[in-house]
Amino acid sequence: MKIDDRFHPLRPARTGKSGPNSPAGSSFQALLDVQLRPASPGAPPAGVAGPAPVAGVAQLAATSRVQGLSLGTAAVDTLEAYGRALANPALGIASLEPLVERLEEQVAAVAEVGRALPAEDALRPLLDRVGAAAVVAAAKYRRGDFGD
Repeated sequence: MKIDDRFHPLRPARTGKSGPNSPAGSSFQALLDVQLRPASPGAPPAGVAGPAPVAGVAQLAATSRVQGLSLGTAAVDTLEAYGRALANPALGIASLEPLVERLEEQVAAVAEVGRALPAEDALRPLLDRVGAAAVVAAAKYRRGDFGD
């Protein structure tokens, strides 16, 4: 049986079309220009949201973003301090209680701010991930995973 070397499972099949109008012959720059070109003059490029229709909504979202950034940063800092405390064999498990309590408070605040952000805000999933990491750390401590 002869193996046909024109077909390889990891190599895409060629359609035979080539030239400037076919995808195989198009340059990356040309494809990028098409995607970034606004649909109409004055319109933002595809995928870029325009200004908020109501000034109050934009101000609220900006305030929530600033709050979310500061609370998220504080939660990450607390998680890092918790990790350092866990790695320190000189500290007892009971000494982690204040850090875990602070994490639980911060998770509640981060979740509240995250819910206030618009669903399409890029900060929202980041706050969700920070909150999830903090919840897991607190739950492991409360469950007794790090017992003396």
